[in-house]
Amino acid sequence: MQSIPLLDLMSEQIAKQCGENSAAAQAEAKRIAGEARLHRDAQRAGRLTALAVELDEAVKRTRERAESEAYMQTLTTKDKIADEIIAAAGAELARRSQQEGFGAVIEALLAELITEVKQRNGGIDGAALTVLAPSAHADLCRSWLSSHGHGALQVEATPGLADGVAIQDARPSFRVTNTLSSRLSNREDELRKLCLQRLFPQAMGAAGEGGA
Repeated sequence: MQSIPLLDLMSEQIAKQCGENSAAAQAEAKRIAGEARLHRDAQRAGRLTALAVELDEAVKRTRERAESEAYMQTLTTKDKIADEIIAAAGAELARRSQQEGFGAVIEALLAELITEVKQRNGGIDGAALTVLAPSAHADLCRSWLSSHGHGALQVEATPGLADGVAIQDARPSFRVTNTLSSRLSNREDELRKLCLQRLFPQAMGAAGEGGA
């Protein structure tokens, strides 16, 4: 009969130990579950952060591409306007070359041409040179050359030459041209820059500051 209290005591101790082990196991399970949630939350937060960075980069690239395209379109538009102005100037020069009184311009261009060739060749007398002139002004050029001591130079009427004169040797190994269209072409870059400065002063000022 004395074994019953001992058995009860042992049963009570076993039950108590099982309860403690169960509580410890539950606590450990909760800790593991909590760590798993934290890890999962951290992974989710990391993915969200990476996604946000990717979105920011995509927005940045899109904005930069849009700004670049807008800038290039603006440049294209400005250059197109400048080209149209220069083309209009060329058309006006061509129109004036057909007007009465253009002979005075031909004489001025011829005088410049003769001076340039003299400086380049160290003289012009005795050289086998031919002056190319517009058909409508060939006689005028002959008269001018004769009156300025260069009557020995040949003058050839050249239908394709309308707004100025040229000179070449017999071979020909060289040719010097002095026409309004060639002068306009030689100054095209300068004229384009001038057009942009006059029409878009703020934009050109900003571009200058950016390049400084």
